[in-house]
Amino acid sequence: MPVTTAIAAIANGAPLHIVAVTGRGSDGILVRKGDGITEVADLRGKKVATIRASILDVLLRNTLEQADIDPERDLELLYFGKLGDMISALKTGQVDATSNTEPFMTDAERQGWAQILTYYTADWPDHPCCVVLAREAFARQRPEALRSILSAHCEAVDWVSDSPGEAAQILVDTLGAFDRDLVESTFSPSKMRFDYSVRSGEVERMAALMVRYGLIDEVPHGYDLLNLKPLEEALEGRR
Repeated sequence: MPVTTAIAAIANGAPLHIVAVTGRGSDGILVRKGDGITEVADLRGKKVATIRASILDVLLRNTLEQADIDPERDLELLYFGKLGDMISALKTGQVDATSNTEPFMTDAERQGWAQILTYYTADWPDHPCCVVLAREAFARQRPEALRSILSAHCEAVDWVSDSPGEAAQILVDTLGAFDRDLVESTFSPSKMRFDYSVRSGEVERMAALMVRYGLIDEVPHGYDLLNLKPLEEALEGRR
């Protein structure tokens, strides 16, 4: 699940905890080739597509802020519901840029009409993208089951990192979209990275950005947000 979706659910009282990460990076800003947009500052006065309250929205706002651009004043944000719809809107000229993710961005760039302006890792290196959630009651009542799930998750993440070609083929076969070479090309540290560990303060930092942009009222603290003990125990059991 996207980390921002998880944080929003917890902030709104859902009895859930983030127990692991699944990946880092993978998202950024895509523009049309030849439109004269060569840096984030060039987005001033433009129409930019995103998905409201998503990680794409939060990281877009953060990157715009680093370029001294106020998204509410200096450009026009247009909200969509699907990644592919934003790509289509960019291609047809309805918008000038889209906050999007892989493999959609590399696919559009390979078609020759688009270019990746920046990845959000330029402003926040190795930012968390998606996470694993567990219900509080499940973690409390079935700790061994949760440890087993997380152990399998860690094993899968390590396998994807070590076998990107095979992992890409499984993804292509499952989704029925894109091709293996395209998907595998996005499985690189410069675009995305698979991981399960949670680094100190990173989820809280994302939550603080969500508060800053009015998406949640306050940062959930401590055990309300994170429960990392099951992951630590799962990793210990794999040694």
